[in-house]
Amino acid sequence: SSELAEDKGQSAEIKSFAKMMVRDHGKANKELEALAEKRGAKVPGELDAKHAADLKKLQGLEGAAVDKEYIQAQRAAHKEAVGLFQSYSGSNGDPELTAWAGKTLPTLKTHQSHAQTLNPGMAEGAGSSSMGRAATGAEEPAKQSKQPAKQ
Repeated sequence: SSELAEDKGQSAEIKSFAKMMVRDHGKANKELEALAEKRGAKVPGELDAKHAADLKKLQGLEGAAVDKEYIQAQRAAHKEAVGLFQSYSGSNGDPELTAWAGKTLPTLKTHQSHAQTLNPGMAEGAGSSSMGRAATGAEEPAKQSKQPAKQ
């Protein structure tokens, strides 16, 4: 969905956010895949039904409508992901996975905060914030949901 928003969205600020999502979530997914491989497991490569439906809806939109739908989805997804990662990083689960979740959580929180600052549908720059622009420089990986989604 982030690649789609980067290509079909209207707002430069939302496109920048989408680019950050592609970078950070891609890096986090590679880290998770490596951890899974060490355990003889495989991370699902396909979207779950809900995320596939969200992507299909986004594919039918253009411009400002993409921005609005994408940011709404990102706000919901990051709210869910932060909750999941907070819970798992504090659990007695696999030590490497709980450490990875704990390391990834601050970036997810940054993404969540940044998504809240974005205001699709406003004139370019009207909904921008210095926090949002600064967050695009985040280098830590992030994960959107318990099942990695192709961005």
